[in-house]
Amino acid sequence: MSLEPKNWTEFQHYKNRSPIWIKLHRNLLDNFDFHRLPVASRALAPMLWLLASEYDEGKITATTEEIAFRLRMAESDLIDALKPLIEHEFFISASNLLAPCKQDASPEKRREREREEKNTPDGVATTKDYAFESGIIRLTEKHFNNWQAAFSQLDLKAELIGLTAWAEQQGNRWFPAVSGALAKRNREVKAAKDKAKTDPAFRWNGPIEGVV
Repeated sequence: MSLEPKNWTEFQHYKNRSPIWIKLHRNLLDNFDFHRLPVASRALAPMLWLLASEYDEGKITATTEEIAFRLRMAESDLIDALKPLIEHEFFISASNLLAPCKQDASPEKRREREREEKNTPDGVATTKDYAFESGIIRLTEKHFNNWQAAFSQLDLKAELIGLTAWAEQQGNRWFPAVSGALAKRNREVKAAKDKAKTDPAFRWNGPIEGVV
């Protein structure tokens, strides 16, 4: 990867490599394009400017994985925050980081992607490749299998379908909310089955619909 701040000479204090400090112009406060960037991108920019001071002519040649480690952040968060900086030409990159962004540049696609991200908890895919999908409930194969193992007393698909309307009301907190509801039902079913083994007169009619 090659990443270079635009107009790098304006940031120079000492001309030697890895100076103690760099210049940051006050006019950045009134830079309209900069303040339209996402907060994460604005926070990342000065960190990258400082990092660039360690490289010849300000050209960062480290990989995104190496930069993420240096800045103590997830590589995915780095890439997401970096794309707007490149798109608005605060940094110049010879890599293809912007390729996915350009393919999805229409306002309609951006709004669709934002809606998906808003309703997607950490660790769940934002693509259409789900092992299970019902309304807002969307699970990758990994998460579906994990839940199936954890809630082995339940017919997982049936339970998830029954919880769909309630999950919609939880918004972007649906994942932990649904997990908690399933855990409660799993305990109830297991307790009922255990009781039935010791009390032949006890009858279990299955989980009650809705969330208690």
